[in-house]
Amino acid sequence: MKPGISTFAQNPEGVGAALTPLIEFAKKELASLEKQWSTFPIFLKATAGMRELPLSERMPIMLHIRAFLANKTTNPFFFDNVEMARVISGEEEAAYAWAGVNLATGALLSTDSWGTGAATPTSAYGTLEMGGASSQVRIA
Repeated sequence: MKPGISTFAQNPEGVGAALTPLIEFAKKELASLEKQWSTFPIFLKATAGMRELPLSERMPIMLHIRAFLANKTTNPFFFDNVEMARVISGEEEAAYAWAGVNLATGALLSTDSWGTGAATPTSAYGTLEMGGASSQVRIA
């Protein structure tokens, strides 16, 4: 998404308009399940751009994001507490990137004949992520 949410430091009330296309995309992708939207949790995990902002600029943005996601008019999905929209640490960001890569490649949820399985050092991929304001390395 561009611009990133950290760019709303001087206009935190504008962040909802930037999130609207993401909500619309989710609604389109889940259109066949519309009756269940209110049970699908939605999370916003802000990363390095937000970590770089001083708390005095970060908090108003996060308050507007939480209000936007809690409003059933702007967001039909399940959102009920502040932990569902927060700024995450670099370590969490790296873990999510690692999990995403390994889920997408099938290494995270590979199964054996018993229907169980997990990522192992021989099947998991390491990740190196270089974002706009940070970089993370996660080795299996």
